[in-house]
Amino acid sequence: MEPFLNAFSEFCRTLLPILGVVVLVFLAIILWHLIDFAKGLKTTVAKANDAIGSVDDTVKKLQGPLTTVEHLTGTVDFIFASTYKSATSLVKFMADNADSIKSWLASLLAKFQKNKSGKEIILEENTDE
Repeated sequence: MEPFLNAFSEFCRTLLPILGVVVLVFLAIILWHLIDFAKGLKTTVAKANDAIGSVDDTVKKLQGPLTTVEHLTGTVDFIFASTYKSATSLVKFMADNADSIKSWLASLLAKFQKNKSGKEIILEENTDE
């Protein structure tokens, strides 16, 4: 068994430097690819920086129209709120004065029914209230 171990030891002594060189070559190749990747990364970051600058310029150009749209939206909201308030107060007024409106419409219909001759009726405002 000892001759085998001596032969194996001699074989390993010969093979070990060869394997070391192979490992160093692989490490050099990996290092080369890492350096190449880093160079490409620098270029990619530069292109991304240019793209971000372009987007920033575009956003600055859009700021004016966006401000206009914001003001327009505020105006539309104000108009909606005013219309809503007016409609709500009209409905409240009509609900509060339903009897008065009903009697006014009844008197108006009575005037129309009195004159069936087809003559034009000129309505006068009722001022006895």
